[in-house]
Amino acid sequence: MEINKAITYSLLSHIRNSGTLIKGPLDIFVPLVKRTLYFLFKDGITKGQSIFEIQAKFLILFSIDIPLPVLANILTKISEEYNTTEVKNFQLFRDKAFAINQYIFDDFEESVQKSKVEAEQLKKIFNDYCTIKNIPIKDQDSIFTFIDKNKLSLSKYLCNTNNPNNELDFTAEAQFVSYFRNIPSAYELIRKIYLGSIISSYLEYKIDIVIRSTELLLDTNFIISLIDLNTIEATHTCNKLVEIAPKQGYRFTVLKDTIEETQNLLKYRAENLNNVFLQAKINPEDIYNACERRNINRSDLERISDNLEINLTGLNIITIHHTQKYANLAKYSSEYKVLQQVRNTNKAALHDATAIQYVREKRSNKKIKDFEKVPCWFVNNSTTPDGKSYNPSSNNDQPEMIRADQLLNIIWLSNPSITQDLSNNDIADIGISSLVAFTLNETLPKSSIIRELDDNIQKYAKERVSDDDVILISTRIVNRQLSDIQRLNDLTRKEDKSDFVNRLKAEAAKQRKTEEEQKIKLEALLSQLRKSVENAYLAKEIKGNEKNEIKIQKDLFQQQRDEKILSLEQQLQEERNRSKKVENNTLEEKREEYIKTQLWSWRRKSWVWLGVFVFIVTISLLYLLYSSQWNFNIAAESFKNLQGNIIILSLLTLASVVFSVVIVRTLSDKYNNESNIKAFKEQLKMPENLRKIE
Repeated sequence: MEINKAITYSLLSHIRNSGTLIKGPLDIFVPLVKRTLYFLFKDGITKGQSIFEIQAKFLILFSIDIPLPVLANILTKISEEYNTTEVKNFQLFRDKAFAINQYIFDDFEESVQKSKVEAEQLKKIFNDYCTIKNIPIKDQDSIFTFIDKNKLSLSKYLCNTNNPNNELDFTAEAQFVSYFRNIPSAYELIRKIYLGSIISSYLEYKIDIVIRSTELLLDTNFIISLIDLNTIEATHTCNKLVEIAPKQGYRFTVLKDTIEETQNLLKYRAENLNNVFLQAKINPEDIYNACERRNINRSDLERISDNLEINLTGLNIITIHHTQKYANLAKYSSEYKVLQQVRNTNKAALHDATAIQYVREKRSNKKIKDFEKVPCWFVNNSTTPDGKSYNPSSNNDQPEMIRADQLLNIIWLSNPSITQDLSNNDIADIGISSLVAFTLNETLPKSSIIRELDDNIQKYAKERVSDDDVILISTRIVNRQLSDIQRLNDLTRKEDKSDFVNRLKAEAAKQRKTEEEQKIKLEALLSQLRKSVENAYLAKEIKGNEKNEIKIQKDLFQQQRDEKILSLEQQLQEERNRSKKVENNTLEEKREEYIKTQLWSWRRKSWVWLGVFVFIVTISLLYLLYSSQWNFNIAAESFKNLQGNIIILSLLTLASVVFSVVIVRTLSDKYNNESNIKAFKEQLKMPENLRKIE
């Protein structure tokens, strides 16, 4: 696996752990697609006929081949997020053509650069480790390929393909991870890349898995791990599965044969507990190792064996009592013949073949291709050194067996919300532990050869070879520096056992010298690693201080700018108010003129009526004088005579009333009656152009 993919995995882990942008499984990849669009725009590519161009750029940047349907869905999300009715920053058309009008995205740039530094650092540490250990480096990036191996092993379950790296030797990589497991600064980098590799499965597999009442048939090694007679990591894995699986629709069963096999194994280990030493040191997963770790004696082990079925029932694990039918089928099966070459004993082979027959019947003897359709699994926690795990299924069908850690990986992938029960660190630690154990145990000699060597040491060299020497010898066996163990055992067949003892001492001396030489170099490497971490923290702190200072300056600038803007806005508002006041004053004068004009027009009507009345009276008097030949006495006499006429008198009375009551009074009210004048002004409808500006 190239280092660029490791950088991507580390980045995916960062995004998943931050959790701020994650609503669904594919949302983890949205920032990566955004970054791809940014680099396309930066390179001057603003449009394309197909999203193939985006896919190709994504592959260059992140070394992951994102499926086109997934990419199209993510691009649709991005266009909905960044576009408005007015502005179209990124457009995805129906024919999958695209246009980038403006796109800037550098939110994760610091994380990308950090991931690059971390990946390069992990690669350098691994290469330095190999140099110190005198291990030839065939592939500079093999540590990343090793970490990616577990993800590839899931492919046979999720997309029905085999792992192409199964035949590669990753012993050095596994030893490196095992050595640095207790050194947080290095192990955290490994954990990030591992977690990212599993996260990347969202793009390649069908993850929408819904499980309904699937049966998990437990193997002997799973039971051993569950009762804490394996490594701490193995026990944690099996307990997690028992805790989480029922919530996801799984139920547990165990064959009566499996319980009997486990009890027989525990009783055998109890009988030989005080007679072994080497086996416990070579294989950390051996029951002897767990007994030493937990300070368990023979009686304790026998008691655990006797109470096994009761304890399993307490964990809601149902025992299948009637198994003879499956055992009879297993005896004549092709699987049994193959398993006889793989397992330690025929009895162990028959047990596994019986379990396979049980699983097949639960599957109605049908070939099943989809993981979610499998109704029953044979679950183990084995990293057996006695040959490769047996997989009786073809490439296109689901196998009968699955490891506990692989099942946990799939459960974690199919349920993003499960992190409250199974954290990101949990899934990484479980997977890495299994990966290391499986890889190292594959290289160990068969347990029968180790057992024979242990017996020979107890018989012929116990008094002459110290416990420390035996530990050194076991280290050489684990590191594959001592591989001809059978020839070493053959030395005990001679009458003189001194050659056997001398060979043991020689091997112990070689290992002691090697460890002394490597110890200084490894301490220097660790010191260098700690120093680089301290420098990184210091740089981060300095950068953080710089960021804080920049932020303070930006905040100060923003405050000053806001104050200036506020001051300008206040000035502008004051100017607007002054202008409004002047304009309103002018309008007030115009309104007064308009009111005066309308008031005069209102009063003018009364003046017109008064003028008409005066005109009529004047014409009447002139006519009377004219008819009296301009003689006032005659005119007066004529007026008196007219008053005697009832009609004329009535008209004169009416005219007098109109003049005094209507004309004179109305005219007087329009000038002197303030309430009348006010009422007239209020009922006036002011023209639009003369209304006050608010």
